[in-house]
Amino acid sequence: MKVALSRSVKPQRKSLSWRRWIRPVIGLSVTILFAWLVLERLPLNELPQHLANLNGFYILSALLCLVLGYTARILRWWRMLHATAPYLRLKDTAAPFLIGIAANNVLPLRAGDILRLFAFHDRPGLEPSRIGGTLIVERLLDLLVLLFILMIVLPTVPVGDQTLLSHLSVWTAILGLIGLVGLFCLPMVRRFVLVPLQRSLRLQQSTLALKLLNIGFDITDTIISLGNLRRLTELVLLSSVAWLLEGGVFLSIATAMEIQGGWAVAYTALAIATLATLIPSSPGYIGTFHFFAMQAATFFGNLEAKAATFAIIVHLMLWLPTSMAGALAFLATSFKGSTSKIRL
Repeated sequence: MKVALSRSVKPQRKSLSWRRWIRPVIGLSVTILFAWLVLERLPLNELPQHLANLNGFYILSALLCLVLGYTARILRWWRMLHATAPYLRLKDTAAPFLIGIAANNVLPLRAGDILRLFAFHDRPGLEPSRIGGTLIVERLLDLLVLLFILMIVLPTVPVGDQTLLSHLSVWTAILGLIGLVGLFCLPMVRRFVLVPLQRSLRLQQSTLALKLLNIGFDITDTIISLGNLRRLTELVLLSSVAWLLEGGVFLSIATAMEIQGGWAVAYTALAIATLATLIPSSPGYIGTFHFFAMQAATFFGNLEAKAATFAIIVHLMLWLPTSMAGALAFLATSFKGSTSKIRL
């Protein structure tokens, strides 16, 4: 029996090791394609000049919007975690969040989300499965707010250029509707699926099955606990503030570069470029973000070269400060951990 088991496991491991490269290869291919589409429209010799001509006031304005926006995101995650761990302090949430964002910026397969899952593994009420429930709600809230922003800016886009936006808004609406339906159906899933499975005598004899069921209960219970009207309203408001402030980054750079379209082009680029990050690509969404942000700017009559420069600068403003903040948070927590060990 042991020999047969070992022989059957080896091919499976080889198969899994081969499959794990599929997504990174697809992501890299997508990144190369969209990066090429952007770079062929961008005179690289003009990029340093555009960077040098940026008004310092608008750079500071963009940074302020970014800091306040991520403060709202950290506060939102803390409020979600607070539902299952009332003892958790806000300052304890900031470092894992920033480290996760920085890891997503530089590592493949959204490794930052995995780090966040295990950020509080030694604390009651903050098991990885429960944190996973908060990440699901976080993604759903972001999707719904971006859809709402897209619905507002869609009428401001010149009529002849609405085809892409129309298709994008329809598919986003479908995804948002599926998410909402799934959220409201969770209590029924728990009652009519998970509970009967837990009572099954056959499953009770399987340790793995019971562990998976417990994870399912943790995820559903966490999401259900966030669904009460007061807490959900608070989370929606924080999500809206976060995305409106992130749009301020786009608006500040658009104003500094004299991009045509004002607030409409800024929030159109925000919605389209962010939704485009759902497409598998490299860490930091290089290529996909730039191409769709560039396309949004061209909808308002901006030249492709200027629109491509706008996309690159906005991405740099979003990527570099968050990566640096995450790196500093990682160093601070590592130093704190090392000093505590020395004291012990």
